[in-house]
Amino acid sequence: METGFMRFFYLALVPFSLTFFFYWTVGGIFAALDYYFDSHGLLSKYKIQSNKVIDWRHYESSAKYVMSHFFLVILPFTCVFGLLFDWRGCADFSDPIPSIGTCVLHLMGFVFVEEIGFYYTHRLSHHPLFYAAVHKRHHEWKSPVAITAIYAHPLEQIFTNLTPIVAGGFIFKSHIILVTIFLVIAVLNTLIAHCGYNFPYLDAKKHDLHHSKTDVNYGFLGLCDWMHKTRAKDKYKNI
Repeated sequence: METGFMRFFYLALVPFSLTFFFYWTVGGIFAALDYYFDSHGLLSKYKIQSNKVIDWRHYESSAKYVMSHFFLVILPFTCVFGLLFDWRGCADFSDPIPSIGTCVLHLMGFVFVEEIGFYYTHRLSHHPLFYAAVHKRHHEWKSPVAITAIYAHPLEQIFTNLTPIVAGGFIFKSHIILVTIFLVIAVLNTLIAHCGYNFPYLDAKKHDLHHSKTDVNYGFLGLCDWMHKTRAKDKYKNI
């Protein structure tokens, strides 16, 4: 186990750097699809809300907002969780990787923790006390695009988007490499969920419906939506 700056580098800066890289690389690919293909109608058969036209000025301003959040919100957050993981005694990249069985159990635990944390904080953000002040910004995009997956108020960014993802690693005292893998998976999942395209094998329609209807599909997996009957098909029988 490393000490000092190298341990902080492994616990905070490496996860941030990989998250940043995958968000903007994959998000950039979807942005290219939006600009070069969808704007010319070449992908209209895959577009979930094909009747919606992209507001490119809003697209650009939203991308700049998300970029600023990476450095003003997400980077400080990862520094704090790096210090907390250090205090918790979590293994870093210089330590041996756990057994496959342990890795699988921890990753399953992460999914369970995120489903609960994301569903309830997300649903709470739709309460009138919080929606206008906090969550409404994210729902400016009724027809979402990938690059706006984390276009959100700073409080939502911290308590809904970030904390549920890393909470499992803290609870289970997990190896930071597992937390980093789950961060990357979460980034890819939210980009796909917001991409606006119904490509084969990509489940984007579920969260797209949340943006168009707002009162359904709050969760990550759908388990809590099933429990609370907030799936789209529970409320809108023609979907």
